Amino acid sequence: MLKKLFCVIIVFAVVCSLTGCGFLRREKEIDPKRSPHRYVDKVLQDMEDYLKEGDAENLHKLIAKGSRATVEEVQGLLDFIDGEIVSFDKESLQPNGGTVKYGEYLKYAYGGRFNISTSNGKEYECHFAGYVVNDEKPEKVGLEYIAIVINNNGSINGYGAGLGFNEKGQPLDFGGNVTDW
Repeated sequence: MLKKLFCVIIVFAVVCSLTGCGFLRREKEIDPKRSPHRYVDKVLQDMEDYLKEGDAENLHKLIAKGSRATVEEVQGLLDFIDGEIVSFDKESLQPNGGTVKYGEYLKYAYGGRFNISTSNGKEYECHFAGYVVNDEKPEKVGLEYIAIVINNNGSINGYGAGLGFNEKGQPLDFGGNVTDW
């Protein structure tokens, strides 16, 4: 009896190791200092998921801790989108520079934009920027700027809703000027 049980356990372990059973495999967290590109891809996917779900709380968690953005302000950003999001079209994502020491990033910034289409035919662009790693100013890690702008047949008319903050925590408009949103 004991031999049969032992054989079943061995066979089960071998099958799971060959097929990659989920309960034996823990999803590894992405180390932003070693894989900032993969980390940005995950942030982008999370951002799209939270926008589509209208999830202000989780979208707020992606924002840099040093910003003064509130969940209510993030909800206002989501409320600006008219209709249910039906698709995303990734336009551009680019690193804005990085500092590496001994194979680990000490500083890595990114920015980009993507298009959003809604159920009632409206088109928007989402612009964003932030840091994956910033050892000098860890409070800046996360999204420092996110804006949703109406896309008017390929022409951005400057009307939108956004959250952006300077180093003093003051809100910025689309031109980078201090505003009182």
